[in-house]
Amino acid sequence: MGSLRVLVPLVCVLAALPAFAQNLEPGEWEQQMTMTAPGMSGEPVKQTMRHCITSADVALLADHERYAKQVADSNPHMSCKVASAKQDGAVLTVALACDGDMQLTMRHELRGKTGVIDAESRIGGQVHSKNHIVSKKVSDTCSPETIERWKQQNPGKTFEP
Repeated sequence: MGSLRVLVPLVCVLAALPAFAQNLEPGEWEQQMTMTAPGMSGEPVKQTMRHCITSADVALLADHERYAKQVADSNPHMSCKVASAKQDGAVLTVALACDGDMQLTMRHELRGKTGVIDAESRIGGQVHSKNHIVSKKVSDTCSPETIERWKQQNPGKTFEP
């Protein structure tokens, strides 16, 4: 389970970006994440989070190749490269290949003000963890808490809704 802890920061990055589509709207989004892993005892791990999506975030998500590269670069200690990034309508699928024979596949889908992310990590070809994140827009404006979280996740950037 030690390597599961390595994947958690990347999953947090995924949760911060609720879905892909050109009609994605800035504002406050809520994500409900369910994580499962073979060998995990007990119930799946569930967590609800809120995130602020800015106009710049929307622009990034509209460029699926640039978005895939940013996800790959988000955890430099994992040394991931984009294996593929494909857009089909409102669905974006990104596959990363990382050091240690690790692969991460993410499928994003947006339908109006809701979205779904399904992510799967594999090590040595075996499923290591699965994440299912259901997203919904909850407000046109972000709360002070989500703005502060955005600033922490984007050091050196200026917050502009």
